[in-house]
Amino acid sequence: MSMAEFYINNNKFPLQQGVIINGCIADNHDKEAFGLIITPRCDIGNGGKVSTIHYLPIVPLEDWLKVNCVMSAVRKFRTQLEKELNKNGVSSSILDYFITQQDIETVFNTVSNKKELIKMYKCYIDTINDNNYSNDYIIKNCKNEFYDLCEGKHNRYYMIKRWDDVKRHCVIILRDVKRISYDIAQKYVGGYLNQNFEEAIYSYNDIFKTNNKTFFKTVAQISSPYIEHIIQSFSHNFCRIGVEEQFEKEEVKSKYEIDKILKK
Repeated sequence: MSMAEFYINNNKFPLQQGVIINGCIADNHDKEAFGLIITPRCDIGNGGKVSTIHYLPIVPLEDWLKVNCVMSAVRKFRTQLEKELNKNGVSSSILDYFITQQDIETVFNTVSNKKELIKMYKCYIDTINDNNYSNDYIIKNCKNEFYDLCEGKHNRYYMIKRWDDVKRHCVIILRDVKRISYDIAQKYVGGYLNQNFEEAIYSYNDIFKTNNKTFFKTVAQISSPYIEHIIQSFSHNFCRIGVEEQFEKEEVKSKYEIDKILKK
């Protein structure tokens, strides 16, 4: 797929779904982000039918790796460690407070895989206390997150090529919905200098606040059917229905021996 197919080749972009704007924010990111407008075209085009325009933050892939990917990797690492601790009869509450080396030896004294579990525990504590993300557990989890993103299997994120540099990539954060007022969004079409914003505007609008001069504008537009595919991915995050499991998965797996059934 060429960039010409994914993006509409134009120098000026109207305010509508699929347009990318600058001067945006993303949770846990301290740098300026871009934003993908997701408000339906009919709502925007009908003379300001809505008072608020919504967008999804877009961040550089490198920043996503250092922030969102790492956060997810740490959560998964904790879940993995909690599972191992519980399996060996050790309370996972030890992950929430400091214990001495002597206490560590006492707590893990009766554990069968003591050496490996202590290693995992220390790596986790170093990760939390020192922001050390270089251990094997975090790196492995980060790689899995990244590979899922590349293969389009990650339901929280959507990766795209940059509109101004085909060799670079960005990530759309699908669960971080932001807003700006319709009136402020309209200013992006013709371009607007951020220094003209009054202080009160920042309390309602999710726009990047900086002392530097920034020209807020529309920068690109994603074409059809790609914008619809992104909106579909976005909607999956808010249209899921959770129900109780009807059966124990492990019990069913052990009950039906596939190889024996197929050989009958």
